[in-house]
Amino acid sequence: MKVTSYSHAVLQIDAAGFLSIQNSWDVASDTAGTGVEALLAEARLWAGAVGDPFRLPSDDGAEFTWSDSLFVTALAFQPVRRGLCRVTFTGAGRASAEAVGECVEKRSSEGVLTRSRKWRTLAGDTALLPEPGQLLDWEGGAFVCESNERQEHADGTVDCTVTAREISTLQLGGVSTEEKPDGTRQSSVKWFAGTENCEEFLAAHPLLSPAEWAGENFYLDSRTVSAGGRIGFEITLVAREIFTHLLEAVRREEFHSFSRLGSVRREIVWNALYQVHADDIASFRLLTGSSPDGWAEENCIITRVTPRRRSDIEYEVEVEACHRNNPGLFEHYNASDRSNLSGREDVSVDVAEFHVNAEMAGYHMAADGSYQEIPDWEAGESCPFAASSPLDRNMIESTLRTLLITLSTYRAGGADNALSDLAGWIEGRVYSGSVCGRSGSYLKVRQTCSETRDDSGKLYTRINRTYQLAPGNFRWNSSYWDNH
Repeated sequence: MKVTSYSHAVLQIDAAGFLSIQNSWDVASDTAGTGVEALLAEARLWAGAVGDPFRLPSDDGAEFTWSDSLFVTALAFQPVRRGLCRVTFTGAGRASAEAVGECVEKRSSEGVLTRSRKWRTLAGDTALLPEPGQLLDWEGGAFVCESNERQEHADGTVDCTVTAREISTLQLGGVSTEEKPDGTRQSSVKWFAGTENCEEFLAAHPLLSPAEWAGENFYLDSRTVSAGGRIGFEITLVAREIFTHLLEAVRREEFHSFSRLGSVRREIVWNALYQVHADDIASFRLLTGSSPDGWAEENCIITRVTPRRRSDIEYEVEVEACHRNNPGLFEHYNASDRSNLSGREDVSVDVAEFHVNAEMAGYHMAADGSYQEIPDWEAGESCPFAASSPLDRNMIESTLRTLLITLSTYRAGGADNALSDLAGWIEGRVYSGSVCGRSGSYLKVRQTCSETRDDSGKLYTRINRTYQLAPGNFRWNSSYWDNH
């Protein structure tokens, strides 16, 4: 059986000035399918009998304490639904306070109703007489006690004059704040709202609205409404602090394999969790590939960002970062990338060999097998390099290494739109200038083109041009290459 306070204990004053206290409890059966008769039997067994000490509920309504000055005068049982019964206790003091005189009412120019009345009781037996700030059900209306003036008499009696004013809403106690291990805070406060004012109060405190009563960056997270007797409702407001900050960062290290030399290859992954205000969620976009902001070790890059929407104003964002030395991390590299084609230049470099025969160097083989200079040899027609005389003898039948640089650019549209550019490139075989930032004398070796599409599907023509850098300190001879 589970028992929970349905309404806080309300002090009641009727038209004759009789004082009593009332409180309701919900009694739920632990057994599924319990019938009404069995449920009522359980509730009656728990409730006890008239004359028992009165139960005073705790603030959260989950427990109670026995009063040593109040006793039960009436019990009521109401089956609410299957498996749940509401038990209402009415209580009074050991010695009832007697009303003296009539109730005096006053209404201010602002329309606020005030009531005053005197009670006489024994000294030390004033348990039911209201204290300042206490909520009252006075003749079916919601009032709050403003004062209780006491006058003791020699015969051991005491006169108490109570003044209370009618209310529509009233804050019950102060604001309590709880700090959680992740650094966030939660605040709560209780209010009373009269029956006619409850909807208006809730409309003025919508969920997710700023909760100034709790402090800066607090937003209303939940509202709990419970009956506060016949005159109104008790409303608990809970606000949470919501702002962008790191909640936790966890490092995970996992064995991956042994290398060929026997060393351990590890995978190191960091996972960070952020609370993010909705206004800041855009700052967590396009973070992949960048470095973490201080929550992971050096040489890590962000590989995954996962936002989860918790409400209109709050996100929870998981950020994963991997160490750059993690095995397989750069297997994600894709050589067939098709992004940003309009402004891209792709470069590949290779090494080629260039053979210089005797004639190119300005020599021929004599009958005795030695090399002799060719008479009237024309360098402009026979030598691939710019020269005015035969080359050094060590160049005869030599093989030189040169760089081959292939530059790929992209032109919008199909290959037919690039024909004039392609034709212009082949007009001269030798180019002196810079290729990919390296200046020199270049031989135009090869040109190809193919049609492709970028990531959005737009048509482009890829133009591949291969340049061969002149070896050593040589420069290519344009006269020679234009005829070969």
